Amino acid sequence: MWLGGAFTLALLAGLTLFAVLRVPDRTPAALSTPPLSIVVLPLVSTGGEPEWFTDALSNDLTLELGQVPGAFVISRDTAFSFKGRAIDPRTAARDLGVRYVVQGTVHRAGDEVRLRIAMVDGASGALQWSQQVDTDRARLAASLDEIAKQLSRSLSVQMYRSSGERAFLLKPDQVQADDFAMQGWAIYYRGFTPENLREAGRLFEAAVSRDPGSVRGWAGVAVANGVGAAINWVPDRAAAIDRLQQASDRLQTLDADSFFALLSKANLANLNGDNEGRLLIARAMVERYPSQPQSHFNLSQALTNLGQFDECVEPAKRAVRLGPRDVFVGVWNWHIGTCHFMRGDYVQAADFARAARQAGPSLPLPPLLLAASLARAGNAAEARQIVADYMMRSPGYRASNIELQGMRSRHPSYVEGRNRMIETLHQLGMP
Repeated sequence: MWLGGAFTLALLAGLTLFAVLRVPDRTPAALSTPPLSIVVLPLVSTGGEPEWFTDALSNDLTLELGQVPGAFVISRDTAFSFKGRAIDPRTAARDLGVRYVVQGTVHRAGDEVRLRIAMVDGASGALQWSQQVDTDRARLAASLDEIAKQLSRSLSVQMYRSSGERAFLLKPDQVQADDFAMQGWAIYYRGFTPENLREAGRLFEAAVSRDPGSVRGWAGVAVANGVGAAINWVPDRAAAIDRLQQASDRLQTLDADSFFALLSKANLANLNGDNEGRLLIARAMVERYPSQPQSHFNLSQALTNLGQFDECVEPAKRAVRLGPRDVFVGVWNWHIGTCHFMRGDYVQAADFARAARQAGPSLPLPPLLLAASLARAGNAAEARQIVADYMMRSPGYRASNIELQGMRSRHPSYVEGRNRMIETLHQLGMP
């Protein structure tokens, strides 16, 4: 299960109380940032713990904060652009346009874990709150929850626990499974490539084989298979969809209200062509997890697949705003470009396709969107060169493959736009 749900809710409660009680800062930076905006900087190791362990705890805090109504939380990948750098919290807050910065250290020696977490005002650099947690690995989640209760009582703020009354003490096999899942997520976030997706998927499977109740592991299984099937990065797409269904069913049983339970349902609806159903799920994701970029991207893609090209751009731009350095930012920019292409705005489509190609060099579709957009905008020479280079790298590629790699909607308006792109690629020399 995700760690520290109550801990981070109490953390934001403290943030809210300080935001209310402090004398308002009238500097331009303070006036331009959302009052409950926050970034969780990567936790820093001070002991012998592996990198994936601290990365996973940083991700847990970000995920939990992202489900609090009214909070604007920068995505994990964007926050990790500061990893390994000695950064002034005020600089991070200014660069990311947030009001508060959470930072801390992790020390793990064997089964003993020490966390030091602090919240800093991004405008002044003043320390607003800090806490130290000493625990053992198996009771880490329980210790965080206990500290959260103490903070909540001391601030006289009602705390809502996202984890209910579930037992927090992990058995030895569960600790091992959780470690495998953490490693899987570390590899997944290392970069959006087929190789990373496969390696992460193996670790997620190892996690759930050791602990069938691992929410973190099943979330990884769902994402690895859902993304792999959507982009056709798996050897057996039907088997991947079946595994996604199994993971989704487990997540509904284990933690139906979690972000990844909703995400798995959205991915299934997408792969099954149920765009109306995906739209409903995406709206629920935006309502419950407004600071998760994937919530807004799912809304945007559902609208696109339903032919609502005048409405699909803004949600995807919101995803980019929340995660400008996210592992998925190439996908999001490609999608924005696709929205523009579908409605005939080829100059804008080309601009976002370029951004997508730069952010996601392993993605198959951004170069093709760029070529088709440039050709439609009147720049046939550059478009032909892009297609020629593409064919050199992938000599067996066919223009119709774009449907298999993410452009599957059957809505008449979408089909017309896809056929327009395929026809343009044919004219540029692609079979």
